[in-house]
Amino acid sequence: MEVLLSQRKTALEDCPYISGPKSSNLYFLARNVSSEELEGLLSTGWRKFGPTYFKVNCPHCKACTPIRIVVNDFSPSKGQRRILKKNKDLIIKIKAPEYNDEIFSIYEKHSEMKFNQKVSKDEFLITHFYNSTTSFQMEYYLKNRLLAIGFLDASHQALNSVYFIYDPEFSKRSLGRLGVLKEVELAQQLNLKYYYLGYFIEENDSMSYKKDFKPHEYYDWGNEFWTKEYPLTCRTMPKFT
Repeated sequence: MEVLLSQRKTALEDCPYISGPKSSNLYFLARNVSSEELEGLLSTGWRKFGPTYFKVNCPHCKACTPIRIVVNDFSPSKGQRRILKKNKDLIIKIKAPEYNDEIFSIYEKHSEMKFNQKVSKDEFLITHFYNSTTSFQMEYYLKNRLLAIGFLDASHQALNSVYFIYDPEFSKRSLGRLGVLKEVELAQQLNLKYYYLGYFIEENDSMSYKKDFKPHEYYDWGNEFWTKEYPLTCRTMPKFT
């Protein structure tokens, strides 16, 4: 690993996920991160976008809980099998990260739908096309039309979901959930142990779908290990003034 910027701490700001607490992250910049180093970071709660590696460091809250799927034991539920069947007409291509304007157009539409915000092409390029470790993208096509893209990293033990975007015009296809299913399927084909699905917050409804992929494990910040049960320290939220 080549560290480009040593570990820093962001200033406190309002939490973007739940109302009340102030949020802060630890972060550093790096490149040439090996698959073993990446697994070491993922397994201790770190996330990444491009060259930026970060983990939550909020002073009074531990609600952002890393979640991962145990790949070998995963089997899709009845509802998840329906999603797979609904999308059996899609073609999936796996390739090295490669930018084009069609992908950015989907990112713009996805960001406006999900967050009602404008986005920067430069930030998008750095976040998803600066290869600081082994990364690739999965593209989902209906005939010749690109519908969705998943951005992933690979460690020697796991796949890491960095981000997934889709064209809102095709929301009825449940493409976000399809992305998880297909990425877990790929991890199974590669004989990997885990699929990291980012942070889970029990109080945030937009993240509730993550717990539907079973079996999964949560990272207990307080005890620094993975557990099948949602950690008590994450469930018990303090009062904020």
